Amino acid sequence: MLQINGRLKYKSLIKEGVSSYGKWQVMQFAIEKTRMGEKILIAFTAKGKWADFINNAPLKERIQIYFYPDCFLSTKTNRFYTELQVERVEKYVAKQKY
Repeated sequence: MLQINGRLKYKSLIKEGVSSYGKWQVMQFAIEKTRMGEKILIAFTAKGKWADFINNAPLKERIQIYFYPDCFLSTKTNRFYTELQVERVEKYVAKQKY
């Protein structure tokens, strides 16, 4: 599992539904990070309670994300796609300096 923190920049509308396994929620969002003096965007996919957490979080809030990359092959286009799946999200708390 990987970890990154940044500011919440964009969030999509939450997709909800009910399946044979129960209620589900999916949401995509992006954080803004500074790399070598340049701002970059990193997109993630959140499911379940983490989609609800992101939906309720205000834009520009600093968050810490624990995620894993998920790769799959599309049989339609015969291409590989990678998605960053959220494992856990927390509000960012800076380490205290002594």
